[in-house]
Amino acid sequence: MRMKLASPAAGFATIEYDDIDLDRRVERTFYVSGQSGRETYIHESYTDALEDPQVCALLARNSGPALTASTETLAEVIRKEYRAMRAEERRQARQ
Repeated sequence: MRMKLASPAAGFATIEYDDIDLDRRVERTFYVSGQSGRETYIHESYTDALEDPQVCALLARNSGPALTASTETLAEVIRKEYRAMRAEERRQARQ
């Protein structure tokens, strides 16, 4: 199934996709805090965590350079990193 990206409110983005490692569909919600036009670190919302982790390149958790975005650019950054994550998965599968 295809990826689905939504921005339910300013500064929030939700993505749904099929995770090949987990062999199931996942939904992840990302957010930035701050004022409009100002870039801040992207965090992923977890209901069972004391602190929401920062999101890194390729939508990784806690590995690689941390991602930043503004409330206006968040959805596009998530889309770009999702595509990069899938390209890396294809590259690794060919090895």
